[in-house]
Amino acid sequence: MNKKQTILTVVVLLVSATVLLWAGLHWAYNEAFGSNDAPFGYIDKTGAQVIDRGNNRPLTPDTEKGPFSEGLAVISITSMDTRKGPYFSYINKSGKIIETVDKFVSARPFSEGLAAVQIDPHNCWAFVDTSGKLAIQPTYLSVQDFSEGLAGVEKGNLKWQFIKKDGSLAFNKVFDGVTPFSQGRSSVRIGGKWGLIDLAGNQILEPTYQNYIHPYSDGAAAVEIPDSSQVDYLDLNGKVILSVQRSYPSSEKIQGVGPDPAREKAIDTEVHCDDPISGFPLPNVDASEGLVVFEDKGKFGYKDLAGHTVIVPKYDYCWQFSEGLALVLNRSAAHGLGYIDRNGQQVVACSFSRAFPFSEGLAAVAFTKNGASLYINKQGQDIFHKNPFGGGLYGTPLADARAFREWLQTDFIVSFLKTKQSGTEPKNKSFMEAQPFHEGLARVGKQFIWI
Repeated sequence: MNKKQTILTVVVLLVSATVLLWAGLHWAYNEAFGSNDAPFGYIDKTGAQVIDRGNNRPLTPDTEKGPFSEGLAVISITSMDTRKGPYFSYINKSGKIIETVDKFVSARPFSEGLAAVQIDPHNCWAFVDTSGKLAIQPTYLSVQDFSEGLAGVEKGNLKWQFIKKDGSLAFNKVFDGVTPFSQGRSSVRIGGKWGLIDLAGNQILEPTYQNYIHPYSDGAAAVEIPDSSQVDYLDLNGKVILSVQRSYPSSEKIQGVGPDPAREKAIDTEVHCDDPISGFPLPNVDASEGLVVFEDKGKFGYKDLAGHTVIVPKYDYCWQFSEGLALVLNRSAAHGLGYIDRNGQQVVACSFSRAFPFSEGLAAVAFTKNGASLYINKQGQDIFHKNPFGGGLYGTPLADARAFREWLQTDFIVSFLKTKQSGTEPKNKSFMEAQPFHEGLARVGKQFIWI
């Protein structure tokens, strides 16, 4: 073999090796992710893509919240002007964008027929109806969503008032801070302390607490008292009906902090097993389905509103109940997060590193912190692939070929086992982004990586 033939042979071998490597990685990628045309948009409960958002991906997880509310969902739209970022509008369940006269630089989900939007170039908040038309003019620096017919608004003077849906004042009173109404009550701040008013503006509880009083749930409202390491629960008259022990990291001992007016509902809050108690306020203090979380010697369980222990404190952390099940953290388990019922029975094994509470019978979960998500039912089955979690290979180092994605991102091979499927089974679907179901639809997405 002469020199030219040798060089040619080496080149052919290198090209062949490159092609084989690319093909192998391409196969592994598809096994880990599913098809390259995995949807970004919305799926129904069969896993079918019903709205395709194509390349209109959110720039950050918070850019496009996405849940359907009253038949519409917030979407981001790429601006034709490259000097400007995306603007926002709404999409209906047919995938049609609601045409609006103004461009919104920010938008929130609908509540009671109206949605809060920021309008360019004023950057002031206004309210639009479900047709996209202005219902209340853009005159507010900050607003809260409508709840029980009223919304808190602030015109830039750091003073809050409540308005009706026609934009008129509900009552002529001014506060330093407010929360949305729930069960006929709002927490309001006067002179640095928080109390309660009713829908007519009457003072139900004089300003008493350093921290704001959470919205009512099951007839009780939580208020955090870090200095006493406890949470008080108030009845509709503002009287304490129950106090439970809770510890507060030093970063959470913040007094006088009010709620984020755009705060997500509990079912829209994703839980991470490695950081369960970060942030303020604590993410699990509200009463849910008649139960509250309490702490004893560093372990967490549940009491009822009469103070009786219903589930003994044996978990490393607990969250609120949703649809009869609650997320719990068991650090000794494979990945930590699982679900229990109201009797304290483990319904779905602690096999996940990320998870959402149940919504409309389903929950989005992921094995690893940066891994793809799947949807499970209350029996722990992956509804698109019909496999039980927490048993067999699931929850073990040999979990699924999809975990190859985690290896690419974390340099740790969680699993690499090809999952076999018969032609009659539903297509295996996993998503780099998976949000809770609302009104029968869930927003999902896929993140592409370089191979």
